[in-house]
Formats: sequence, structure tokens, C-alpha cells
Amino acid sequence: KPAVAQTQPALPSPPAAMEVVRGTAERARLRLMRILNAIHAGTVAPYLPEDLTLHMYETCPYCARAMLVLGWLHVPYEREFYGYGEGADPADGGYNPKGGPVAFTGQKKLPILAGPGVPCPDGMTGLPESLDICSYIAACAGGLPSSTGRKEISEWIERFEPVMNKLCRPRVIKLPYKDYADKRDVEYAVKKYTKMGFDYAAAEAETPQLVKQASILLAELEPMLLGHCHTVGGAPCLNKWGLGMDDVLVLPLLRNMTMVKDVVWPPKVHEYLASACAKARIDLFTKHALLSSAPVRGIRAAVF
Repeated sequence: KPAVAQTQPALPSPPAAMEVVRGTAERARLRLMRILNAIHAGTVAPYLPEDLTLHMYETCPYCARAMLVLGWLHVPYEREFYGYGEGADPADGGYNPKGGPVAFTGQKKLPILAGPGVPCPDGMTGLPESLDICSYIAACAGGLPSSTGRKEISEWIERFEPVMNKLCRPRVIKLPYKDYADKRDVEYAVKKYTKMGFDYAAAEAETPQLVKQASILLAELEPMLLGHCHTVGGAPCLNKWGLGMDDVLVLPLLRNMTMVKDVVWPPKVHEYLASACAKARIDLFTKHALLSSAPVRGIRAAVF
């Protein structure tokens, strides 16, 4: 009886094998850090799915909230990016109306956290809403100080957001990220915000005054940084006990302001932003910052 040839499964090449090893080691390191963080906090971290994906826009401050909490608590996850117009009604300038975030929740809203075991609302296959995602991750991965409701912080946010929107909306559509890589994403954004009453040309014309207002507001934030976080090398933070949900509400707004040139950053505020984002492995937009954005004439594609 002739011998039957035994076939062996193909082994990955040495570089590919090393990538697998590095990925496995990194996931193990992050998992250990999460467990140690829970022990340090005096909590027992319940089961957290291994294969988490955060579906998001790179330039969305709400998505940045989720990234901060996931990063600070050492939770392994993947980032999946989408074009801003995907899932929107084509009549409004969108495309693929049943795709993108709509495929998960029926709504064109991000972020969405998805993975085996993630608690999803009825009829959905992912967990939407940035603060719900933050709450879920914090509960599973060792906790995070809740928002204090400090009045000066909420009032500062109310004054900062309108200035940030006027400066960032004309610029964000020109940044080299997937959010606005397709001209349809730009068309949808411009049409959406124009319909809501946003005037791109007026915001552009106000740039010098807006940059000055932003700089003043950043200076006003500096004395509100009352603490130093030992987990980020003693960098500043809003409260004396370290990074928490108050910071989650403020830092994404600061991060978006880095897409605007010539804003004056107090050293303490810049250290706060840079250190907290680095801890969560989140890049700033500084290298792509724009002083002015060419006036939007009608609806057109972004120029990078």
C-alpha cells in the first residue's frame, strides 16, 4: 500500500510570525495592565470582551472621549474609521445609506463600540453614545472618577465650544483623514452645517478674532487644572485625584483646537493635553494645523 504523503500547514514567514508574536504580547501586556489597574483601584474588573472595535471618526470629539477611556484603562481595541457622509441620505449629500454606522444601529452616529458580549440596545449590534461607552468600559476595566459637575468647567465648555466650532468646521474638511477623504463626505458636512445656519465664509472672515478668543479661553482654563496625575508623570489634570470624566469632557475639545494655527497655548494647558492624549495613544492634529482655510465656494472637495 503506497504511503500517503503528509502535508504540513504553511508556516508564516519570519516577519509575519514576529508580527503575530508582537500583537499577542501587546494584547497580553494591556490585559495585565488593566488587571493591575483594577487591583490598584480596589475593584474587581468583570468580564470585558477581548475583540473590541471602536467605530469612529478620527476628528470627532465624541469619539475621542471613548478613545481616552479605553486608552487610560489599558483596554485593547481596534479603531475602524468611516467617511463622514457614509450612511447619510443621498438627498442630503450622503451615500451608502444603509452602510457605515447605520449598519450597526440604524443611525448615522459614531462612536459605536462593538464586540462579542458588548451590551447593545435592542435591534442594534453595537453600543452607541460616547458617554455610555465610557461608562461601560470604566465599569468593566477598573473604574474612572465620575464627573464632579464643577460649575466653572461646564461654563468654560459652553463658551469654548462655539469658538472651537467656528474655527474647526472650515478646517476639519481639509485634514488628511478618512473622515473627509471622499468629496462626498465634504459635500455632506458643508450641506448639513449650512442648513443648520453655520456660515463658512463668515467664520473664515472672523479667524483673527476667533483665534484671539480661543487663546484667552485657554488661558482661563489653566487655573482650573488643580491636580497632577501620577499615572502620566505628574502632568496637570482638572482634579486633585487624577484623570477622570471631567477631563474626558474637556480634552477632546482641546485636541480639536490643535488643528488651528496661531492659537496661544499656555504651557500647563498644552502639557495637560499632550500628556493625557499620549497616555491614550491619541495623536493631536498639530502637524496638519491650518491658519486659514480657503473660503468654501458652494460645495467642493477638500484640498489637502
